[in-house]
Amino acid sequence: MYDGTDVSSVVSTLSGDMLTPYVVQVSSRKDVLISFEADGTEHSTGSTLQLGFNATFIDGNSCYNDCSGQGSCESTGKCTCDEKSYLADDCSVVARQLTDDNTLEITNLPPGEWEYFYFELTSNKGWLVDLQDEGDASSDPYLMGRVNAAPRLYYKNYAAWLDWYYDRTDIHYIRNVNGVTGVTYYVGVANYKDRATENFDGSITLRLSAPGTLGVRVWIL
Repeated sequence: MYDGTDVSSVVSTLSGDMLTPYVVQVSSRKDVLISFEADGTEHSTGSTLQLGFNATFIDGNSCYNDCSGQGSCESTGKCTCDEKSYLADDCSVVARQLTDDNTLEITNLPPGEWEYFYFELTSNKGWLVDLQDEGDASSDPYLMGRVNAAPRLYYKNYAAWLDWYYDRTDIHYIRNVNGVTGVTYYVGVANYKDRATENFDGSITLRLSAPGTLGVRVWIL
């Protein structure tokens, strides 16, 4: 994306994997040039997925979607969200809080969609987040984590790339045996659209332990 119609002034380089809406500040000329390119990847099917985008101009004194009523508007046109549970540049994406040994349910997550969670540590501990696939075998969940920001397929610090395996028997996890205080850990579950044909149902649990250790757990399925 270029500020104005001159390609010498790059405002931002974006990808389709970014959490949207994504806000970019440009000059008062209200002209931008957007170059939209595919990645050039050759797919085994011989075809590529053709995508588009929407771009909206917003007055410099306001923010997109008025921060969803969940944040304050800054001069950059982006929002400062009121809570760490609010994500995206308009605070419209809500993450649920994970606490130790408390299981949260995920229901009817459509192909291509995400659900977000977060947690913070009150002392340095080892942590493990496990995701149990309880849904249709034709759903394909991915589990990812990121520090201080929402994870995406190509923006993450932790990932459990899940095999498309047996219905109701998959347990997958991300972990850090030396988790620290002072940061927010965000966890994302994506029902991977390239392979999923059904909604995803499952459960997610945070488990904490002493630093440097993670207790052995056995699941009977």
